[in-house]
Amino acid sequence: MAGAGMAGAGTAGAATDTSVTLAGQVALVTGAGRRVGRAIALALGRRGMRIAVHFNASRSGADETVRMLVGLGAMAEIFGADLLDATAAPILIARVT
Repeated sequence: MAGAGMAGAGTAGAATDTSVTLAGQVALVTGAGRRVGRAIALALGRRGMRIAVHFNASRSGADETVRMLVGLGAMAEIFGADLLDATAAPILIARVT
């Protein structure tokens, strides 16, 4: 996802406003290997976003999310990081952007 840039914060209600253009933007979805994180990643992938799939302990779940996204025709890449480590978040963001 290098050089793609991170998607900026949207306006209130943007999640339900389908007129907002998300195609080509990058979303870093933390915890995307399971439950809510996976659902968010898939929803954004369906809208044409490029998805940075984050995981900490659920690598296999993140791999499955990537497979699901690719199956939808979305671009996705996997990124591991322990976000309990205060230094990990800025490193993760730098890796994604």
